Amino acid sequence: QKNTNTMTSWMSSSDWMKKLIGSTPAVSGESVANLFKTVKSGSREERKRAIGDLNKLSSNPQSAQMIGSSLDVLIEIMGTETSDLEVVTTILEIFQQIMSIPEDDKNEYYADFKANVDIFIQNSDNILTVRGLFEYNDKSVQYQAAKLLSLLTEFHPSEIVTGLLQSPLGIPKLVELLEGPDMVRNEVLLLLKALTGTQNTEIQKIVAFADAFPRLFDIIAKEGMGNGSIVVQDCMQIVNQLIRNNNLLANLFRDNGYIEKFSPLVELENETDMWVLTDDRMEILLLGLETISLLVTTSSPQDVYKNQTILAANGILESILKLALGGNNFPAIRSKSLWALGNLIRGHPDNCARFRDSTFQSFSRARDQHSVLRILQIIFNSKVYKERRAGLHTFLCYLHDNEDAQFSLASSLIPPPIDVPLEEEESIGRIIVQHLNSWSATSYGEENDHLSVWYASILLSYILANNRACKEFVLKIPLDIDHSSPGETSLLLKVVRSLIQAIKTSADVQIQIGFIRLLTVWLDDCPLAVKAFLNSPNYIHFLVEVLPQHSNPHVSGLLALVVGLCAQDDDPAGVDAAIMNNIGKEKFLSFLSGLVNTEDFVNAEQGKAHMLTEDLGKLMFYDFDYTLFFRKAYQQILNRVKPNIVNSTANTNSSFSDGEQKKVTSYYKDLVKSQDLKINELQTRVNMLQMEIALVGEGDGKELISKISELSEELASKNSIIENLTKKCTQLEAVVAKGGSSGGEVDSQVLEKLKEANAALANEVKQLKSEQSMQKEKNTLLKREKIDLSNRLLALQQEMSESNQIADTNMKVLQVKISSLEDENKESQEKLEALQEEHDDLLVLLAEQGLKLSEYKAKLGIESSEEEDDEDYEDEDEENA
Repeated sequence: QKNTNTMTSWMSSSDWMKKLIGSTPAVSGESVANLFKTVKSGSREERKRAIGDLNKLSSNPQSAQMIGSSLDVLIEIMGTETSDLEVVTTILEIFQQIMSIPEDDKNEYYADFKANVDIFIQNSDNILTVRGLFEYNDKSVQYQAAKLLSLLTEFHPSEIVTGLLQSPLGIPKLVELLEGPDMVRNEVLLLLKALTGTQNTEIQKIVAFADAFPRLFDIIAKEGMGNGSIVVQDCMQIVNQLIRNNNLLANLFRDNGYIEKFSPLVELENETDMWVLTDDRMEILLLGLETISLLVTTSSPQDVYKNQTILAANGILESILKLALGGNNFPAIRSKSLWALGNLIRGHPDNCARFRDSTFQSFSRARDQHSVLRILQIIFNSKVYKERRAGLHTFLCYLHDNEDAQFSLASSLIPPPIDVPLEEEESIGRIIVQHLNSWSATSYGEENDHLSVWYASILLSYILANNRACKEFVLKIPLDIDHSSPGETSLLLKVVRSLIQAIKTSADVQIQIGFIRLLTVWLDDCPLAVKAFLNSPNYIHFLVEVLPQHSNPHVSGLLALVVGLCAQDDDPAGVDAAIMNNIGKEKFLSFLSGLVNTEDFVNAEQGKAHMLTEDLGKLMFYDFDYTLFFRKAYQQILNRVKPNIVNSTANTNSSFSDGEQKKVTSYYKDLVKSQDLKINELQTRVNMLQMEIALVGEGDGKELISKISELSEELASKNSIIENLTKKCTQLEAVVAKGGSSGGEVDSQVLEKLKEANAALANEVKQLKSEQSMQKEKNTLLKREKIDLSNRLLALQQEMSESNQIADTNMKVLQVKISSLEDENKESQEKLEALQEEHDDLLVLLAEQGLKLSEYKAKLGIESSEEEDDEDYEDEDEENA
């Protein structure tokens, strides 16, 4: 089929070149003008012949500009000619010939073809005229009209969509034509694919609620389901475009039972299909996998969970497991199946359990292999990058909000007894650790070595992510990885040593980033890990020294995150001082902000994944989940490191200059302002919550109102504390000013006062922080109750919104149908009135004939009785009836 398409494409190109070099007769402007003169003023037959001659000339690209200058003449005939549909079909063919813009914009006729399209599009009535041709019960007219609209949509999609939406019957009529002859149906499919691909939500809703789904699946079934051709692919592309980023239509697809009808499209009938597939079958599988991913990645978590459940109930999870982890010989299908599998199990306990318990025949051993182990085999051993990346995605989704799975995999990190050979007892954790430690300065340079270390680092970070207990558990595991070192080694410290070695030897950036990412996840929200890391001060000081010297923004930004996570309030290791002495506050924070602005981080934050690339130069350093983690940790460092750095500066100087004291004063003033802003924000939230409670009702909100009153009193007392703090800051400024005016240096007495003032302010700030901490705890219960109320309200609003949308769309469809029925009724009424008039005319004519017959009989002397006349009239009436 590919060869056939290539040959067809070559022939089309060859034909175009023949036309271009003049194989067709030359066209003169005079001949075209004469033909249009005949079209305007000639008889019906002459006009028909002239239009036919124009159609022949339109195949020559030289005629595009000449015919295009008189488009309005042909458009008028197309809209008014109803007696001869052959003429209408010919005009549509002419339009297609003179509007088929060449792909090469350097073609000498490119501007002429484009000008014709632009002229036609300028008047929206032209679109309505072409749409009106679908009303004719003529398959040639319908086919050519759909073909012309498809051509115009390619160049002016928004204008075509706007024009079709102006006609209430436009889109529903198109969908009805899916039940027409195959020639018309296939062209309408192409048109609907182009229209729904514009992502215009209004046109998508009209198409869907005009019964597009049942008609599309009827075509899919008629064409052979998964064994179908390009027609099935077109139908599936329309389905995917309708449900993409549209929860309403995705729910319509699910609630009307199309998931059940869809399941055979992703099933393979026999084992042979795992190794031999036609191009059409492969494309249908890929489109089906895309449909699954669209259904389980909508913006509504409730809908995602429901779709995951229904897909698994209809056997689609088993089909995807087979495609992703079975003996599939097609990397493209396996990669997309792994992504769909990850989306199917993410956050769904039952689906995760079914995935965990699945087994497959091992590639290298006789016994079966568990699914998680098979994922690791793909990640570490596959030669196709997009397979490895997709396997990593599946692993991440399996561990998402799955603490039991995290602990299970963490426990597999425990080393086996020394007398048990590694090859006899396969452990997921040991496989990860072996690849994590597979790199060294001596082995660096081996093919794909850096990727194995990278994937091992990321896999272990997924096991530890957002699970403090798991981090502490792995921290306590004694490891003797290579069975040759004299003592047991901590995995955390081994990772740190490997990172330092990688930095010193300028190892591949991918290796360095993998180690640092693992460290950032492990140190976050785990004081024991931070303590173990800081027990060897040389490690943190080495990272601080190398941080400003590294040229790669990803490495320097991640190293800054590691250092920031180690900075503590009491700072026993002197991290804050090291930052100030070696880097500087502003520069340190610039490393963090610089990483956030890199292209790789932005792409990951936007959900873009290089899953289809095989270019190792475009490997992804981050995933979406890690960008969320980095943002959160970055904000925590901003809130914690800034004050510590300022305090460290004030305490490490033996003498205070006027400028330094002003910095300290300015800091406390900023702190007061920030606390004041927070209190104002909290007061605003309280006021909003009071309004919400008032809406809920007095009976349900009395207890909350009393809590809010208490909160308001505490806020008032906090305001008074801040006022006192502000006054003391003012006094401190006065002391500094006095010291500055006395000669530029502060004497010992003033210095002691400043120290006492600083100490008092620091104590009050600590006390204020403590009170705020208690305040946060008190607010937690209130926030939870507010969240419950908000969730109920949001759920109700979402349900009402969806119901309103469905009702509005159904109303539009009903209005269209009512309008259509009214038109049909009006036509029927007009026909009935015409028949009634004809009947009356016939009765009058019959009466006149009876009178004439009586006159003729009288002249001939023939007498007839009234009874005979009555009988004659009755017989004639019966015949007429």
